[in-house]
Amino acid sequence: MRCNQSARLDDAIALYRRAIALRPHFPEALNDLGVALWTTHQEGAIEAVRHATSLWPHYADALNNLGVMSAAGGDGDAAMEAWHRAIRVRPRFAAAWTNLGAAFQDAARIDDAIACYRHAASIDSNSPAVDNLLYAVHFHPAFGPEQIAAEHRQWNETFVSPLLSRARPHRNDPIPGRRLNVGYVSPDFRGHPIGRFMLPLLTHHDRDQFEVICYSDVTRDGPATARLRERTDLWRDNIAVRR
Repeated sequence: MRCNQSARLDDAIALYRRAIALRPHFPEALNDLGVALWTTHQEGAIEAVRHATSLWPHYADALNNLGVMSAAGGDGDAAMEAWHRAIRVRPRFAAAWTNLGAAFQDAARIDDAIACYRHAASIDSNSPAVDNLLYAVHFHPAFGPEQIAAEHRQWNETFVSPLLSRARPHRNDPIPGRRLNVGYVSPDFRGHPIGRFMLPLLTHHDRDQFEVICYSDVTRDGPATARLRERTDLWRDNIAVRR
């Protein structure tokens, strides 16, 4: 695994293959080989991980990986089955709960998705499920603006409020009546949910009080990017945009 973690993936793959040649029934090596092949977009990744789970049916990490690879390959049923198996083996497996929630969300089973995200977050407060939950509630008919705002306030209370004691005072001169500069940074100023959420915000900024600056890191712009750009006072591209 050290080769894998140091990004020397070709070396890692060679070592995993050698380990498996010496010990064919080696589920850990098969799983790690599958992950390395997957990361480098080589064939045989899902077969290696599936073999690992056949040798060790209670191998939760391999089952989770099998779910990820199955979902990416378009086999949602196999993915959900793998994540259910991983959770049965390891009930407090936050990553598997998060992935299962994402699968439910893709299937428009929003109640189930939210339940999975909440459970994952209860296991690991730093889980991506915490952010996924904020996105999922937008699709639930029972969550109106007040409920969605409450979920975001709770997120703020959990993750932002504890950091406020470290905030340093601003060094700018507090000149009364001066417009405040507000900057937004994102790679998603485009046809993306973030871009769609930002459009009304940028449109309705009070330009008498705020100067709006966007720092864009999109890799490919489009009509949505142009509409956002038109609603800013200053636009900065952080990387060369490929058209």
